[in-house]
Amino acid sequence: MEKKIYILKNRKRIAGPYNVETLLQKLNSGNELIWYQGLTDWTKVSLIDSFKDLAKACPSTKIKTPFWKQLI
Repeated sequence: MEKKIYILKNRKRIAGPYNVETLLQKLNSGNELIWYQGLTDWTKVSLIDSFKDLAKACPSTKIKTPFWKQLI
């Protein structure tokens, strides 16, 4: 099975490629934009089905601890 490779865009800065584990470490608010093969355009993390549960755990303001760590 092929793993997805994600590209992260925060403001005008583009970074990656990342696997999902590394991407989760890079996310802060869920408002970042990501792209991967199959998406037609940059998409806010919180709008992607596979990330929705993670994004709901994150407040809209920037937090010190990445939101995915709060789920552990």
